[in-house]
Amino acid sequence: EARSLSRHDSIIDLLKGRVATDRESEALHILVGAAVNSRRWVTAREILASISPEVQTRNWFNKAEAILAIHTGDITADEKIARYLKQSPNDVEMILARIGIRQRSGREGDIRGFLKKIEFTKLEGIAHSHRCLHCSLLRSCTRFAMWL
Repeated sequence: EARSLSRHDSIIDLLKGRVATDRESEALHILVGAAVNSRRWVTAREILASISPEVQTRNWFNKAEAILAIHTGDITADEKIARYLKQSPNDVEMILARIGIRQRSGREGDIRGFLKKIEFTKLEGIAHSHRCLHCSLLRSCTRFAMWL
């Protein structure tokens, strides 16, 4: 119920220290998500660091690490997004985040190469009605990057 009311602090208070971190579970997902959504970055880092190495390599936790890195300005955000995209190469939100990071650091050549590898028809994580808009945006980025 606290999750449906966006009571992230209450969720953290209730679950932190009580959820097993040696196996993946819905409760662990909820705890990590609450820490990130409440912008309790230190708490989120502590929770992710306490998770067993085997669980840390799972896709959901790679995405959580990438999202936390993006929100905190972590210098390793691009690497963390890349790790996640190896497992889920069609996640459009993470693709756009990676393009944004590279654009801010002036890595147009990297953007060009990255965009050439995207299979636009397989993009995931967006409503079907928005797929064309995102494809158009990514293609425009490709043309712009080629112009540079």
